[in-house]
Amino acid sequence: MFRLIFKSAFFHVINMLVMILTSVILARELGVQLYGEYVIILSIVTLVSIPISAGMPTLIVREGAKYSGLLQYDKLKGLLFTTRDLVSYYISIIILALIFYSYIVKVEWLFLIALLLPVFSIVKLNSAFLRSQEHIVAGQLLEIFPTLTWLFMLVLSTTAFNLTLSVELVVYEFVISQLISIIVGSFYTYRRFTPLIRDVSASFEKNNWYRGLAPLTLYSGLNVLNGQVGIIVLGGISLNEVSYFKVAMSSAALVTFGLAAVNIVMGPKISKLYSKGNKIEIQKMITNCSQLVLLVGCCIFIVFFVFASNLIGFFYGPEYLQATSSFKILLFGNLVNAALGSVVLILNMTRNEKVVVKGLFLAIFINLILCLTLVQLYGAVGVAIAATLSMSFWNVYLAIMVFNKTGFISHAFRKK
Repeated sequence: MFRLIFKSAFFHVINMLVMILTSVILARELGVQLYGEYVIILSIVTLVSIPISAGMPTLIVREGAKYSGLLQYDKLKGLLFTTRDLVSYYISIIILALIFYSYIVKVEWLFLIALLLPVFSIVKLNSAFLRSQEHIVAGQLLEIFPTLTWLFMLVLSTTAFNLTLSVELVVYEFVISQLISIIVGSFYTYRRFTPLIRDVSASFEKNNWYRGLAPLTLYSGLNVLNGQVGIIVLGGISLNEVSYFKVAMSSAALVTFGLAAVNIVMGPKISKLYSKGNKIEIQKMITNCSQLVLLVGCCIFIVFFVFASNLIGFFYGPEYLQATSSFKILLFGNLVNAALGSVVLILNMTRNEKVVVKGLFLAIFINLILCLTLVQLYGAVGVAIAATLSMSFWNVYLAIMVFNKTGFISHAFRKK
């Protein structure tokens, strides 16, 4: 298993490096003001795509892994058809709404979001189905490919063609990169899945799937909202502050890169083992992975905290040095996240997603109150304090609930 985790971590590192490099190029080329505008647009895209990009993939990984483990390929086929239909209905409604609204208010990027949604959703779903069958690396590559294509297009635009990047050009290139990736991804997913479901009739558990999808989607929406609270609050004050906070938040998240890499591997395994009642094996896996995540997280934390201003100044430029204090504060919140382990994943894969939603409601409330209180005094630093405290509360609460609901100990300090 650790061999697979290291493979997953390798590709996750590549993905994060590509995303950081893309962020650096955008921040430098667009400047503080336009980069803040781009971040606002990206936040809207993220919110609109919540049901497709977050809730549904989690359901697919959990249920798909379970059906694979029990050799119930008829239900796997039914899950494929059902999610395809749900996505089609949702996308159709959103696209019509965005096109209509963009025609009225004459905002070009709303129309671009309408173009982006279908391909963005298919990439996510293809990746989720592959990961549910434990094709972990292939699923990761499907998500890395569009970002890598986008980075290549940005570099080509600024070097070979000497174009000046604008928010509109950036969004256009993002749409094109997604279109290219959908062609490659759909072909690969079709070849992997067809042998499993070709000769079986679809069987459906729609009530079960809908009951699971609702809280997972709600959690995903609330989680995205919690991550965007600070940006939204700062957006009403200064786009410069939005840029500083976005740089700090994106960079500090690297502390938990090990957690993200481990979660990709653990998700389908926990679902499959839990459906068979193999709790001892699950606890052993959780403990080993949590200790690995904390070790990696501590190493990154120390380097980033000591060289915070140097790293931001080198990668983003001196105009973003004001993000240093926010960056250091957010590092602490992410270290707590790494130390307490895969709490959200464990609860979601053991059908305790309602507990996650309840904890997230409390975290958002704390985050919002603290943001509104501290933003006037400290700007982006105040928002970073609010995010760190709410993140820490949420993770401690969920770690307790993991033990109460499942008996598993999620953190890295359990003795083997």
